[in-house]
Amino acid sequence: MHSTTKRRIGAYIINQAVYLGLSVVIEKTVLRRVKSEVVHAVVTQPTISFLGEVAQLKLLNGKTIGGQICGIQVESENGLPLTTKQIVRRTVYRDTVSLFKIRPYWKPFLENGQRLPEDDFARTIVRLNQEKLKNEA
Repeated sequence: MHSTTKRRIGAYIINQAVYLGLSVVIEKTVLRRVKSEVVHAVVTQPTISFLGEVAQLKLLNGKTIGGQICGIQVESENGLPLTTKQIVRRTVYRDTVSLFKIRPYWKPFLENGQRLPEDDFARTIVRLNQEKLKNEA
């Protein structure tokens, strides 16, 4: 398995843990009057994950908390900064359509770790963060 693949998987797990923790805090404080578990499972958690991902990628220049820890970042294919539209397209596509289109991407993803369906759709690429690599060396 390629280093980038391992880092992407690690970053995804870290990000999901952060979003789950944030979701629990929001459910217990802000949404404590909402008693329906269905609302929390179907609305709250996906909404927090989506907004958290978009906010982090926009505010942290293509990085998330998990991405920073694992040393990866999302960049635009053309080298320009990520646009909000790219970030939203990538996040929505990953959480919906990408689940059904992963099969042809799986083997190349394991080999080089850079491309998944959401990357092609949003015209993004995931690269190793060179600053993180220098600090590790």
